[in-house]
Amino acid sequence: MPDATNPRGSRSAGGPKRGGRKKNPTGEKTMTEAADPRSSKSEEGSSPIVLERRRDGKKKYSTGLKSIQVTERHLSQALHRVTKSLENGVETYQAARDESASTSRDGAIVDFIPNVAEGMSSILETLTPLPRDLAKALYPTRTRRMVRNAAGMVGDLFDMRDDEDDDDEDVDDD
Repeated sequence: MPDATNPRGSRSAGGPKRGGRKKNPTGEKTMTEAADPRSSKSEEGSSPIVLERRRDGKKKYSTGLKSIQVTERHLSQALHRVTKSLENGVETYQAARDESASTSRDGAIVDFIPNVAEGMSSILETLTPLPRDLAKALYPTRTRRMVRNAAGMVGDLFDMRDDEDDDDEDVDDD
């Protein structure tokens, strides 16, 4: 008996399996009704509505290695920024050089310094956030929290010392 989705009638030739995916007449992948009871047919009776959830959750790390992996990720992002900026700078220089060469006979040589300056400007423009990337990599949130707590303790020590100095001044020698 031929299946509705496979006119030849054989399921092994690519027909839908129970609980699997099948292609509807429009070519979209949908779940069969048996596989997803939450899907419902639209009022027109065409194809079922499928609810799918994409899982983009938190990154998972091995115990004790999270800080190393986070630092490595930030350093690799900083390195990527450096290489991308160098590529942009060289491309900018080459475009300026080609333009100078096309305007006059020795234009590439005559305009060497302005062309290099334009390329360097492009490099620096892309590298502007680099110090922030490095600070993020080398000074993670956990370390910032430890420094903040240590600074608070040092501040408390100075407050206690100031209180002792104030007590000494209050005593009158009559």
